[in-house]
Amino acid sequence: MTSEPTVTPAAVAEAASSAVPPAPAARPSPAGRGTRDERVTAVRLHTVAVTRRTTWLLAEVRGSDGTTGWGELSDLPGGDPAAPLSELAAGITGTTWGRAVTWLDTHGQRWADAPAGATARLTRRTVLGGLATAVADAAARRAALPLGHWIRRAAAPPPAPAGPPDRAAPPPSPACAAPPAGAPRVALYANINRAMTTRTPQAAARLAARAVAAGFRAVKCAPFDGLPAGDRVGAGLEIARAVRDAVGTEVDVLLDAHHLVTVADILSRSEAFAALRPGWLEDAAPLDDVTGLRRLRDALGVPLAGGEFTGREQEVLPALRGGVLDVLLPDVKHAGGPLPALRLARLARRYGADVSFHNPSGPVATAAAAHLTLLAGSALPLEVMFGERNGPAGRDTPPYFLVDGAYVLPSGPGLGLAPLPAPQVLSADGGVTP
Repeated sequence: MTSEPTVTPAAVAEAASSAVPPAPAARPSPAGRGTRDERVTAVRLHTVAVTRRTTWLLAEVRGSDGTTGWGELSDLPGGDPAAPLSELAAGITGTTWGRAVTWLDTHGQRWADAPAGATARLTRRTVLGGLATAVADAAARRAALPLGHWIRRAAAPPPAPAGPPDRAAPPPSPACAAPPAGAPRVALYANINRAMTTRTPQAAARLAARAVAAGFRAVKCAPFDGLPAGDRVGAGLEIARAVRDAVGTEVDVLLDAHHLVTVADILSRSEAFAALRPGWLEDAAPLDDVTGLRRLRDALGVPLAGGEFTGREQEVLPALRGGVLDVLLPDVKHAGGPLPALRLARLARRYGADVSFHNPSGPVATAAAAHLTLLAGSALPLEVMFGERNGPAGRDTPPYFLVDGAYVLPSGPGLGLAPLPAPQVLSADGGVTP
């Protein structure tokens, strides 16, 4: 694990590649500066190399009162995170924790959405998501509250969008309506995709069987990844069938198309897709292709999921209003932090869609997503990566807080991860242990 130098306002001027900086008028006024014992003083970027495929990027915030918070900005679509993180850090350094939360959720969101290419905007929003999570973690720890309880107080219900919902919202899961005493658990599903170093039915079947043996009751694969374009649909269906055969009929199989096959491709094999009885089919068509999504839903009769890169409510409203999205998959990183991710989840619930947070992530984002899962009141499982190896002799990731296919929320305040273990523990074990 390597650490970047502390990010300070002076570092902003030295950043070579600049995204769109916050307007000077958007910066907190001197009247909003914190007192000596409660101001934000530093932001640091940490890099944890897990496997050849996976690197965790962690944001750490520190305050003059000794408070520390952690966030995750992994899976950036491109570019160096140091420059945009420096820009955001300049906007909160010296402010109170409460002002930092508000500033990131208002001016930070506008900064992330400023005109630019799609990749640049997603990069900025992911960096914002990591820093906003870190600040929320610190604020919750200062309040001596678990992150979910702190967000419950901080997040006002979103304004109702224009137009009535097309479907009645499902009732919240009773177990999630209020966190029970003790250690709440969040059901998980095992994403085996990154562990598939060879894209064969046999490799997929072995990993899926291991996941079930470890206690998972749902397994996700991306069967079309890494396959040649020639007969990608047919070869991918063979992988998906191998997974279904390996786990049996009592375990959910989730399929992620990753937009690698077209609506026409899927419709041409609709019976084969339907025969797999998937728990959902993910990223089969863009969310703004309401017609395509409706054709798939009508032909296959299986739930459709998507929205992992969504950051704004306007991006999901067409599919939600059209009643063609069954499961929204907001990501706490890509959505811009826990507050906007929760707003997206609430919006989906209002329109009758369920929620499962997208989370092919490390320990910090997993903890944040687990807290949000309880708040969102969804009975669907949360994503976690399964079977990745940290080197030839490394342990499977992630070993942190997992018991029989469930995430056990740690009992501490905030995310419950602080103080985070030493860097060598993160690197050696590939996860955080309690």
